[in-house]
Amino acid sequence: MSDVGAIIASSGCAEEYFALEDCLGEHDRDFRQCKTTMDMLKKCSEEQRLKKVQAAAALAAGGKPALAVGKQQK
Repeated sequence: MSDVGAIIASSGCAEEYFALEDCLGEHDRDFRQCKTTMDMLKKCSEEQRLKKVQAAAALAAGGKPALAVGKQQK
């Protein structure tokens, strides 16, 4: 896997990224035709960014990172 492929795979938004790539390929790279797919990638990216910020804040406060979002911790 290339460096770019590894970054995409670890981003948490690979599915959305590849959906956008597919859409752009189908529509001759016309972003206007792929707005919905692009918005999905943007939303995913923002969610992933927020998770990283929250995890960093928890570590800075001396807590445990919230790796299992939505699961109860014992």
